[in-house]
Amino acid sequence: MGFQGSCPGCGGEVEFRFENSVTLTCPHCGSLVGRSGDALEDYGKASDLTQTDSPLQAGISGTVKGRTFDISGRIQLQHPEGAIWSEWFVAFNSGERWGWLAEAQGRYYLTFPKDLPAEVDIPDYDEIAIEHKITIPGSGRMVVVEKGEAQVVAAEGEIPVSVRPGEEVRFLDLQGSSGKYATLDDNDGQWELFL
Repeated sequence: MGFQGSCPGCGGEVEFRFENSVTLTCPHCGSLVGRSGDALEDYGKASDLTQTDSPLQAGISGTVKGRTFDISGRIQLQHPEGAIWSEWFVAFNSGERWGWLAEAQGRYYLTFPKDLPAEVDIPDYDEIAIEHKITIPGSGRMVVVEKGEAQVVAAEGEIPVSVRPGEEVRFLDLQGSSGKYATLDDNDGQWELFL
C-alpha cells in the first residue's frame, strides 16, 4: 500500500507507490519530495536529467533470476571530472526488497544493501587507496578499483533513500574473484555495503 499527499513545493498531488520509499520527484514541479511517515518535505529542485542512450527507464519491469522487478526511479551523479552516470532503483516484490542498478562505462552492476559485519575492519575513507584489499565475509578478498566523490545532480521517479540536490557521495568500488562486485558508501563516517 502506497501513500498519497500534496507536494510541499507546488501543492500538486504526489503518490508514493511503494510503502518504504522515501523520496520522489513531483510530476508537477520537479521538486524532490521527502517522506517521513505522513509528513512531506520539499528537498529542492534537481537539475534536468542528462539524456543518455540507456535502454533503461523509470516505469519498466523485468525479471532477474525468476524475480520480477520494477524500475521505480533513478538518480544521476556527477564525478568531479564531469562524467555523469545513472543509478536506477529497482523494486522487487512491490518494494519489499530494493536493488540498485548502476550504469557506468558500458556495464551494468546490480547490487543489494547488505549488513556489514562488525568484525570487518575498514579504514576511514581518506586512508584508503586504489588496490587496497578488503575482506568481505561471504565474498572473500576484494580490491578497491575506484575511489571517488560524486554529487547528486538529477533525479526522477520514486527512490528508497533520502536524496537531495547537490548532496555529496563518497564511495569505493570493489572487485573480487568470479565477477564479484561491491560498493561501499561513506555515510557520515559509517560504511554502507552494497553487494
